[in-house]
Amino acid sequence: MMAAILICGASMLTSCSIDDEPVEPIGYTGVPLIIYDTDIGSSADVLFALEMLYRYEDEGRCRLLGVMVDREGERNAAFADVMNTYFSHGNVPIGLVRDGIKEPKVWIDYAHVTDMKDGEGQPMFQRTVADYSSLPDGWRLYRRLLAAQPDRSVSIVSVGFVTCLAQLLASEADEYSSLSGVELVRRKVKCIYLQGGTNAGEDTQRQQNQIAFFR
Repeated sequence: MMAAILICGASMLTSCSIDDEPVEPIGYTGVPLIIYDTDIGSSADVLFALEMLYRYEDEGRCRLLGVMVDREGERNAAFADVMNTYFSHGNVPIGLVRDGIKEPKVWIDYAHVTDMKDGEGQPMFQRTVADYSSLPDGWRLYRRLLAAQPDRSVSIVSVGFVTCLAQLLASEADEYSSLSGVELVRRKVKCIYLQGGTNAGEDTQRQQNQIAFFR
């Protein structure tokens, strides 16, 4: 039904602002600001993409604002923390989906490395986050990060599920911004790169319902 989806703001970001004024087409032109949204914990491609973002930031070619873990489970968030810490980016904040796709298929269960111990019974891989239950919901971290950035400056790279994005768009004003989710995205986001599709199995309808938020 949908082999792939790319959203680059055609309807959302170039439409009228909340004041019904035309949006100025020239936006932020500084170092790319990236939020990476991933269903980490299943496929290796998301790991390669994340490592590339670390390398690009090290080279001054982008700034990684945050990582959204769009697959339920603190172990998946822990793996994102292991990645951040291992590549010396432990300061990158992590958001976690808590009401997402239930028990999706896992193709490669690499998140189990977070359970591995060394010879002294200590975690084999260092972490930065002390308590994963304290991590913010992904949509709330989205709101906090977006509200703090210049207008039309943020590029969102979404690989996998779109639950956090759907929840962001459905969100209302809060302590971070007086704007609704749609208004906040329209104001702050330069472009959204969204990889998605229709998968066979029981997850299909739930993903289609999430994608419907973007239409």
